[in-house]
Amino acid sequence: MGRKRTPADGAYKAFFSDKDMVTSLMQDFVPESFVKDMDFSTLEPFPTDRVTRGFCQRYDDTIWRLNWQNSPCYLFLMLEFQSTINPFMPVRVLVYSALLWQYLINQGSIKPGDKLPPVFPIVLYNGKKKWKAPSNVKSLLIPMPKGLMAYQPSQKFFLIDENALSSKIIDAAKGVSANLFGLERLKSGDLMAKLLCDVNADLQKYPDSLRQTFDNWIFLFLKERKIIKSEADYLKIKGDQTMFGETLKNWEDSLLLKGEANVIGDMKRSLLKALEERFMPISSAIKKKLNRVNENSSLFDLISSVYKVKDLSEFDALLDSKLPSHK
Repeated sequence: MGRKRTPADGAYKAFFSDKDMVTSLMQDFVPESFVKDMDFSTLEPFPTDRVTRGFCQRYDDTIWRLNWQNSPCYLFLMLEFQSTINPFMPVRVLVYSALLWQYLINQGSIKPGDKLPPVFPIVLYNGKKKWKAPSNVKSLLIPMPKGLMAYQPSQKFFLIDENALSSKIIDAAKGVSANLFGLERLKSGDLMAKLLCDVNADLQKYPDSLRQTFDNWIFLFLKERKIIKSEADYLKIKGDQTMFGETLKNWEDSLLLKGEANVIGDMKRSLLKALEERFMPISSAIKKKLNRVNENSSLFDLISSVYKVKDLSEFDALLDSKLPSHK
């Protein structure tokens, strides 16, 4: 079962309902030779709901039409937000492609004697786990004789596993979709502030609708990470780059402090366990002293000394030297 849909998923849908985002996605992240023959100036959305007629229609699926070598070509873009990867995605791709062709036949766009137009299915996946499921429907078929295999369907999809993309590929990308992928991978507050400034500058050449989509997504991005609490907070900082950078830096510092506190807590528990294994029982006085030691280097020295000291009193003397009051 897929995870519960979030507002950020709706923002993703809005992103890839935008012509510039889809163009960028194809040109920067689909290294297939046929892409260069696609005329992206002819790119236009195609009515998904009419094609599926309610059959397995999903909120996230979009179809785009454009010319390839002066003939129609259809891009089938499927956005996957599932925490559990769908192993039967090739089957859905095959069904949707057949439904698209059938719709074009029913509408008279394809007449007897005409050839079927190409369909290029893309799965854009942003889950944390690496996608390892098959991409070709043939991979799902049981073993069978070659003669019987000839009667089975064969279709694959192109996978863009967002979190598996290398930084080199994202950095080399020239289009606007790279801005989204870059933002999602950020962890450092300083870098985040710089990239957000770069994104805002880059977006000036795109339509207002796309800039607004990015703006909505950045707000959700910051709110989900508890960098801001409300839209009012966002409006307050977004127009002031200095304040924006300080807000992000404070958030980064708080993460570092939390991380350090977790490490120190683990070291104290390891130290106490080692002491109990060698000198059980450990007095409450020594335990209180241990709680006062909050430096990684001091705790490391104490852990290293547990099996070197002769007795607990010798360890206690070393412990006293590590207390803050002795510094």
